[in-house]
Amino acid sequence: TTSANTAVTQLSADNSNQFFGRVDEQINSRYNLFVRYSYGTRTTNAPTGADLNTFNLIPTRSQNVVATLVGIFTPQLVNELRLSYNRERFEWIGAGPGYAPGVAASLGIPGLSLNPQYQGVLALSISGFGGLSPVAAVEHLVDDISTINDTLSWNHGTHFIKFGADVSMPRNNFSAVTTPTGSLSFT
Repeated sequence: TTSANTAVTQLSADNSNQFFGRVDEQINSRYNLFVRYSYGTRTTNAPTGADLNTFNLIPTRSQNVVATLVGIFTPQLVNELRLSYNRERFEWIGAGPGYAPGVAASLGIPGLSLNPQYQGVLALSISGFGGLSPVAAVEHLVDDISTINDTLSWNHGTHFIKFGADVSMPRNNFSAVTTPTGSLSFT
């Protein structure tokens, strides 16, 4: 049996930036408002697959906003309304050997996308031989979740009753281009 010796010749980068903001406001003696916003970006360049020298650029961006309004109707009756929105955006861009914008156009291969993410050397396969596939896929994923939550708390003597509603509206949006640079097969 044979085994392959592998070595990674590139550094794996991981860059992250975050921002948070928060406001608390007492509107009057009966109402309090709380708002928070967070924003973050992260870009990683990580090895993938059997060829550890093939790296993939993975940029992500997340945003979140929450607003809560607490109303004190009486000391025994309190309402809390919470609205939130969360968004996560993720891209996976194969950027291994052969990824070079404009390569297909310079070789005179017509009909390929002009988007720089989808350019490079095309995938090549020959029957009976190993193939070349420098860019495996480009994927985009966007997840959105909106939430509305309203609760009413009632304290009556030794009893505490809390009731309300919680509505969550998720949305997932995914697209992928599996051979963005095109492919040629010979038999």
